[in-house]
Amino acid sequence: MNAQKIMDEIDVFLSKSLLKKSTITKAQIVNFIETKWAEADKEKYKIYDAYIYAHRMIDEYEELKDCANVLRWIDEMYKCDKAKDWPSYVKDYYRGERCLACGQKEAAIKYLQKSYEADRDHVFAGDERIAKFFKDYLANPEILPEFIEEEYGEDEFDDFGFEIELEHFSKILEQEAKFYCTFLNKKGDEVYEPSRTHSNAVDFLRQNQEKVLNEILTEIFKNYPKWQEIYDYPSKTKNDFIPNICAPHELGRLVELQNIYILLSGKTAKIGFEFSCSWDMEHGLGVMTQGGKVLKIGSGETAFGF
Repeated sequence: MNAQKIMDEIDVFLSKSLLKKSTITKAQIVNFIETKWAEADKEKYKIYDAYIYAHRMIDEYEELKDCANVLRWIDEMYKCDKAKDWPSYVKDYYRGERCLACGQKEAAIKYLQKSYEADRDHVFAGDERIAKFFKDYLANPEILPEFIEEEYGEDEFDDFGFEIELEHFSKILEQEAKFYCTFLNKKGDEVYEPSRTHSNAVDFLRQNQEKVLNEILTEIFKNYPKWQEIYDYPSKTKNDFIPNICAPHELGRLVELQNIYILLSGKTAKIGFEFSCSWDMEHGLGVMTQGGKVLKIGSGETAFGF
């Protein structure tokens, strides 16, 4: 019974692929999971992570428009305990949906028709584009209906922030110099128009960026030995995810600044910094500051007031 060991190996490999300095490519991810999946015994289908990895492979092959491998991995996913008991009409609808995403309209119609015959409502209860596609087919089965895959760009969403350029952050953290900044009111809600207090905080950050970043990295460095004990990575992976370091600036290869939040706080403002970090990719790292001093440090949510 090697399944759990192999699923753990896949987890470590995928985590390494997310590291700041990772050179792992999508093709290598696909090849690694294919190889390890074949090595694992049938016990893998009882493991929830296997369902997640199968879903990941479906996404990877869909991006390549490789419908045959998409369908193969859907079959693998349906062997997993998480999905094996789904109704047949749900399974066929999902196959049709994924075939359509790969541009295979005839295959999509075949599976959507099977789903429709088993449950006449399900095809029309989900994605409106797929419902229209199948309705057009029912109206005229002799002609393949058109399917316009809508592209959802940034214009669909309200943009509450702007980019701020911080050269010192860029140098130390080894990132692009532009960072996304979001304004929050006293309730923690995003606001479109920054107040004078917001603007003053942005100016303060620009003018004092070296001091602010030094304070942040120093505070992270102080907590780092404690986190090494808490996360307790095994020796074979510790150096990848939470290695021993000797100085705050060495954190630059382990953390990446994702977002900056400017929060109103009385007549002044607090500035929160949300980082991804190699030792906790799920929860991240958050630092709240005011006047250049660190007030609180914790998971990513700490950056916006939680």
